[in-house]
Amino acid sequence: IEERDAPLRVRTVYEEIKSTTGAAFVSGDYRAVAAFPDWLELWWRDVRNAMQSPNHAALCREIDDAAIEAARHLPYLLNLREDALTRVDISADERARILRANDALCEMLPSVVVNMAVAHRGLTQTQ
Repeated sequence: IEERDAPLRVRTVYEEIKSTTGAAFVSGDYRAVAAFPDWLELWWRDVRNAMQSPNHAALCREIDDAAIEAARHLPYLLNLREDALTRVDISADERARILRANDALCEMLPSVVVNMAVAHRGLTQTQ
């Protein structure tokens, strides 16, 4: 559910998510879960608690490190170096925008992985 289309109950959770995470927008994982507002509220409560744990930051760093190491073993490289972007006539402003978007995604994705694991654990644990 997009922020602008979300009912008040969901928008309230979205605002808390943005406030807690410092993000300017609500990421796709939360928007997908928002189709089920009861689940969103429960999941966000658990994720918020997990995010306050020192283990959360450590897990995010481990995922980031593992992803970087795995990328080193790929048989190809994504060439976004300055010279390659210049050759395809991308302006300096556009290059800066690409870099900012890439940095934001790289910072956000490890937490998405951990938070989805929290949801998975909650959905699969036995009583």
